[in-house]
Amino acid sequence: MQWLFSLCLAVFYVALRCRYIHSIGTLLALYLVSFNVVGMRT
Repeated sequence: MQWLFSLCLAVFYVALRCRYIHSIGTLLALYLVSFNVVGMRT
């Protein structure tokens, strides 16, 4: 799961770097992180 967490961080970083997809990228990153956390807890 370590690589998956790193991937989420990478997506979040790219979203912050890309101004025109900042809001969409951030929401997507937060969704992926929350979804993965719920998946690991289940």
